[in-house]
Amino acid sequence: MKISLVLFLSLYCITCIAQRTITGTVTDNSGIPVLGATVLIKGTDNEVNTDFDGNYSIDIEEDDVLIFSSVGYETQEISAGKNNVINVSLVSGITGCYFWNDPTHRIKSMYGVNYKTLGIEFKTRWHQLNHLELNGRITTNLESNKEIQVETIKPVRINGIYIKPGLSFHQADFESNRLHKYEFFITKDFGLGADPHQHIKISTGLINYSSSQRLYYEEVGYGIEIRKRVFRGGFFFTTGYTYWEGINEVELKGDYNIRYNWIVNVRYHHISNYEEVSLGISYNLRNW
Repeated sequence: MKISLVLFLSLYCITCIAQRTITGTVTDNSGIPVLGATVLIKGTDNEVNTDFDGNYSIDIEEDDVLIFSSVGYETQEISAGKNNVINVSLVSGITGCYFWNDPTHRIKSMYGVNYKTLGIEFKTRWHQLNHLELNGRITTNLESNKEIQVETIKPVRINGIYIKPGLSFHQADFESNRLHKYEFFITKDFGLGADPHQHIKISTGLINYSSSQRLYYEEVGYGIEIRKRVFRGGFFFTTGYTYWEGINEVELKGDYNIRYNWIVNVRYHHISNYEEVSLGISYNLRNW
């Protein structure tokens, strides 16, 4: 019995020595804290995100390598070693740029439309302007059909609570279908460490929509969107619903991060008599 107890205590002490907590701060090259930077233990799914002040805390082992990454910055890898504090200064770079071949089709066969479009999407953040974000997307078949979407986001702190209000504009012109949408929204991150990849968003706005069936709407609406990590790793599912008085809008999106840069995208969008499905694969140029 004594031998077993000594063996157990020895193993426990070895574990205590091998594992420890590392803390630190992630800033940009001008010393401004980076909100929502990812700190990942290489070769695992164990990751945390920095808070509004750029601080993080993660449990590691001595042989672990930490990967620091954030939208707008080059990725860095640092060996944990025997350090208890690791502060990182990220270098700015062109990041979050996506290219894809996005076959978009209307589900209802009665319309007989099968659009094949090419698109580019970019996401950037200016930490010199207090983490102001700008996201944009454009898809086109290089003829008359096109879709443009732009949004800007500015994180703020109110009574100790961090939220991200923003504005967005969405325009889609396909054949005789026209969509113009203007929205104001507030996003709140949730999950461990306020994971910026998981959020709830509440929005209000104005829509102007006309279709090939001579339907026309100009309505004020209210919506809600939830983005959640479904499984451990890089699969995220987003569901959104907006009520525009006379019409309903539903949007479902799935994103799967393959390793670090490759992302598989699936999107379903329904509004009134218009439905579309987008399938694509993206490459994140965050290291360029």
